[in-house]
Parts: sequence; structure tokens; C-alpha cells
Amino acid sequence: TGADAAAFVGEGVSLVAETMAARYAVAASAVDGDGIPMSVTGIAGYADFAALINWLESLELVEQARVERVRGDELQLRLVAQAAPAQLATMLELNKRLLPLAAGPEQGLNYRWQN
Repeated sequence: TGADAAAFVGEGVSLVAETMAARYAVAASAVDGDGIPMSVTGIAGYADFAALINWLESLELVEQARVERVRGDELQLRLVAQAAPAQLATMLELNKRLLPLAAGPEQGLNYRWQN
């Protein structure tokens, strides 16, 4: 019946929502006042720079993405966030242009920007 079909679809939508929430939900936590170091290579110009900064600062738990250094195609940032680095890394997985790289000397977040 129509009611059974609607209930079935509603249960499916609920299951998907719960699964996504469990994967991407981040609990706010206090982070060191210095912020989280992040290094991104592959920044080819201002358009890449602006896209990255705007996207990072659009994340609910990121208060600010501070630029610390620009060297060639590498951008070094300090993220002021209400999340631990591991939690933030889970959120960063949502951006398909950010390819995770091995941890650097600061053990921060390290990515390559893909065009």
C-alpha cells in the first residue's frame, strides 16, 4: 500500500541520515590556543588560495584559517578550530580536491590541492 511504501522510504532515509551523522559528526572540543598546523601544496594561484581559505572557513568548527607562510606552491596555515586534528581530518575528507599526504615535521594536517 501507499502507507507501507512511504514508511519503507522513510526508514531508508532515516538509516542513511544516521549513518552519515555517525561518520561525519564532530564534537566540539577545546584545541590548543596556537591552532592546528596545516600545509597544502599545489596552490597554483590566487583562485586556488581563495577557494581553499573560503572552504576551510565555511566549515562549522573552523573559526579561522590563518596564513603563516607562502613558499612556491605551498601554503602553511594555522587553523583555529573547535575540533581536534583527527576530527578535522575527517571533515576535510569531504573536499575531493584535498589529497591527504603523510604527516610532516610538525605532525599537522598535510594535503595536496588538486585542480
